[in-house]
Amino acid sequence: MDTVGLRWVGFVGVLILLLGLSTLPGERAGASSPQKWPSQIGILTQGRGEPELTVQNGRNLPEDPPGGGGRFGASWPTGLARGDFNGDGWLDLLISYARVGGGELAIRFGNGRGDFTAPLRIPVTGQEPSAILVEDFNQDGVLDVAVGYADQPVISIYVGTGRGSLQWEEDVRLGFMVSGLAAGDFTRDGVPDLLVSASDAPLLALLPGGEQRGFGAPWFFSLNVGGAVQGLGDVRATDLDEDGRLDAIVLVRGQRSGVAILYGAEEGKFLYPQLLPVGVAPESLAVDDFDQDTRTDIVVTDAASGSVFVLRGRGDRTFASPVSFHAGTLPGPLTIANLNNDGYPDLAVVARGSNHIVVLLGSARGAFERSVNYDVDSPPVAVVAGRFRQGALDDLVVAKQGGATVAIALNAPPTILVTTTADEVRQDGRVSLREAILAANGDPPNSDVPSGRKNAPDVIGFDLPEAEKSGGVFFIRVNPALGPLPPLTDGGTTIDGTTQRGFAGTPLIVLDGSQAGAVDGLTIASSLNVVRGLVVSGFGGHGVRIIGGEVPVTGNVIAGCYIGTDASGQQARGNGLAGIHLIGDSISNTLIGGTAASDRNVISGNGSEGIEVRGLARNTQIVGNYIGVAADGWTPLPNGGNGLLLTGTDNVAVGGMASGAGNVISGNLRHGLQVRNSTGVRIQGNLIGVSARGTSAVKNGGDGILLVDVFNAQIGGVSSSARNVISGNEGSGVTLVRSTTSKIQGNYIGTDVEGRRALGNSGVGVHVDLNSSNTLIGGAVEGAGNVISGNRGSGVFLGASAPGVQIFGNRIGVDVTGQGALGNGGDGITVSGGGNHRIGGSDGVMRNVIGGNAGDGVKLLDAVENQIVGNAIGTDVGGTLPLPNGGSGVLIAGSAAQNAVLQNVIAYNRGAGVRILSLGTGNRLSQNSIFQNEDLGIDRGGRWVIPQITAITEEGGGRVTVKGVFPAPAPAGAMIEVYLADPDSSGRGEGKVFLGSTRANDRGDFSLALSGRTRGEPITCTATDFRGDTSEFAENFIIGEGPLSVRVLQPNGGEILIGGSPFTIRWEAGG
Repeated sequence: MDTVGLRWVGFVGVLILLLGLSTLPGERAGASSPQKWPSQIGILTQGRGEPELTVQNGRNLPEDPPGGGGRFGASWPTGLARGDFNGDGWLDLLISYARVGGGELAIRFGNGRGDFTAPLRIPVTGQEPSAILVEDFNQDGVLDVAVGYADQPVISIYVGTGRGSLQWEEDVRLGFMVSGLAAGDFTRDGVPDLLVSASDAPLLALLPGGEQRGFGAPWFFSLNVGGAVQGLGDVRATDLDEDGRLDAIVLVRGQRSGVAILYGAEEGKFLYPQLLPVGVAPESLAVDDFDQDTRTDIVVTDAASGSVFVLRGRGDRTFASPVSFHAGTLPGPLTIANLNNDGYPDLAVVARGSNHIVVLLGSARGAFERSVNYDVDSPPVAVVAGRFRQGALDDLVVAKQGGATVAIALNAPPTILVTTTADEVRQDGRVSLREAILAANGDPPNSDVPSGRKNAPDVIGFDLPEAEKSGGVFFIRVNPALGPLPPLTDGGTTIDGTTQRGFAGTPLIVLDGSQAGAVDGLTIASSLNVVRGLVVSGFGGHGVRIIGGEVPVTGNVIAGCYIGTDASGQQARGNGLAGIHLIGDSISNTLIGGTAASDRNVISGNGSEGIEVRGLARNTQIVGNYIGVAADGWTPLPNGGNGLLLTGTDNVAVGGMASGAGNVISGNLRHGLQVRNSTGVRIQGNLIGVSARGTSAVKNGGDGILLVDVFNAQIGGVSSSARNVISGNEGSGVTLVRSTTSKIQGNYIGTDVEGRRALGNSGVGVHVDLNSSNTLIGGAVEGAGNVISGNRGSGVFLGASAPGVQIFGNRIGVDVTGQGALGNGGDGITVSGGGNHRIGGSDGVMRNVIGGNAGDGVKLLDAVENQIVGNAIGTDVGGTLPLPNGGSGVLIAGSAAQNAVLQNVIAYNRGAGVRILSLGTGNRLSQNSIFQNEDLGIDRGGRWVIPQITAITEEGGGRVTVKGVFPAPAPAGAMIEVYLADPDSSGRGEGKVFLGSTRANDRGDFSLALSGRTRGEPITCTATDFRGDTSEFAENFIIGEGPLSVRVLQPNGGEILIGGSPFTIRWEAGG
């Protein structure tokens, strides 16, 4: 360790010794509470911050085996994280432990009610884990874990098995000890990369993802600014400047301490670091929009000053000067949480010098002027926040050095019980839903409901009498005389229909607007509210509406509801407008649905959109819902408009890669999903136009997905967990209009969920048009290719004003295996005007298989400067199985010019291999394997000069020389390509195997020496002239059997011959 690092550690150590620890491991007294605690209590919260904070005393989780945590015991915790490791939709805990002889990870599985199992323990490579990171590195929809160490210069990767456990995958040697880990797609290939900071060197390492197994070799970046930085700390990844590239934020330590920002550049590189001085001993780091002004801020804990420093972002790569707020003694690790109901992110900080968790409450100015201290029974090590029991607010989990190493403090607001279905406001000893909402807003109408708790969270539960049940459910019919139900304005309110006795998975509480007129069912105008387990139907307006305003409206959840149906979820009882409607730029982080089956909303039968989002709605997630179908997942209950309509949004996720995250968006009268004027939408894991099983069509009336004026959309991904099935729709599968930098990857478009049976869209598979530039269909990595088959129109249609499309690695007109035909009704790919597209590539993973289509494999109509490279057209990927297209393999027509057809296998097509009918020039063919097509291999309609092979001389040992002539008006420099022919009855068999090339001289003569040839082989050739136009194949010439031909070389007509004088005649012969 360097000298400065030793001084820093020594300084912190002296502080600890001077201050003393409030408890030793195993004692039961908090820093400010000398009395003994009950053994089950690990965090003392009661009476702290009431009524705004409702965090309850934290209970210790039982140890297995019981006993020692802490440095005086067998092991001690070093880190804490959360994630859904077993795919049940509930958050689990991950704890790292240091232990002499070998560290370990422990997973505790959550049940959604704040309870956890005994730990599942997994040994790790090093003795002292220093950093853990949870991420789906291999993109299989199951969480993985990266572990760094304080005693080993490696990173360990553990992959999720899908059953809740982790399996060691690899150790990556870095040469330094690890202090921080972050993940993100720095290389922009659709796969997460891993960013690692060194504790004992000024180095960052970027490990690129996307390798077949694990990560690629690390790339190193030095932050040694003038020798003043000796080590790094925490690291985070985010797009600070919103340029579409991830940036790195890392703590630096040494003579210059603070935060270094490395702005992302192309191909995973960074610009020179920007160093911001912050504190003396920076410990931990967090990034978020703390003041909710849409710009990212940075928070740093500083152990030396006992402070949290806030650097407010300005959005232009600059930050305001750091502002400090007291955060206890020796503040260290921290987590971002929503602990009260105001919508501004809060912080929970480990104060290691005083056995406290310090909660700092956020505000509109990004300030943390209010704080609350929670005592911990033994030295805290780490803290994490999450909705562990599905409430409106976050709970806290603390890892600590003590007999019990983990404690959880649940956020449990008081409950207001609704006891009548009547929609009334009167003093009658009962509580109506209307009265409960008024009380939750801090304005109780009478003494039947609890006294108001303004600016405090509440739960509205249900205890309705059986006598008020009708048809097995409870109808709360909104009273038109009282108007719509009051909006949720106070924040932090949970309306939970699942609390009603008898609830068994389907909603029992029906919020009925059939008599209420043109009003909305429920309106949310504040933050961190939850609507769960209700039927909302029959309203003339929207079912549920979230409205943005002057203050942030963030973190709201709608889950487990039927919106627009009856209580069975099988019959339409639609709301007049959208089922769910979000409007306003101040809305963010809304969650509609969830990955657990119990969180699924059925949003069907509504008069307009299923879900409509207008405004930025940053980081909204729409996951796990049925939209346009009944609760059975296949009966159509159409919404009258689009399934989803997103307008003006930013970074909205529709579906996801986690198990259960995909939506079923089917049966709607218009498009499945329409997105307009938006940025960064991610559409993954959904079934669009098909049933929940993905085996039958439940068509949307328009396109499956329509993007208009959208930037940087991601449709699908490089893993099967990101795949959308977009099939059976009345329009096209995917349509892009004026949308740029879109990625369409890994989807099944026109097939069933297995990719083996046609469920075609009635239009084309993918339609890109009208200034939609730089679209990527497929990709250059494994898993990025789409199956685009079975559609009534072409597989892919590129319009005249959609430049720069790349089409890589797809199956177009064939099934997922690439060996069975599932033809599109038009061409495989149609390019109509425009150009500058790339179809395929020389790398095998970029090869498209284009076969089985009714039209041509690839059609270039009036298109220029396109490259068709390395594809299998009319055959399988190996070029052995016939998968014929109904027309030509490639058709170049109209005024198409300057196109290149290179290194493709073009075989078995019903028309020509390549047919060129274009009046344009520069259409070049080179090194293709063309055979077994029903018409000519290359057909130019007899309008072009064809080269002739005049002789093949055998020289022994398989060596031959091919000679010929290209009788064009300007033959000089023409490229002659010679092929082993696939003979046919025309005598002009196609060029199957490229053998070599040469150039013609100014008389058109050419000669090419070949080796490894055999007598009886047919040979042909093509010529590409000075304009770049390639001819048809020449007449085949059979080695040793061709027709005898003699060409006199001398005399050549230019000599003077004297009668009676001897002279020499030179000739060449073939055949």
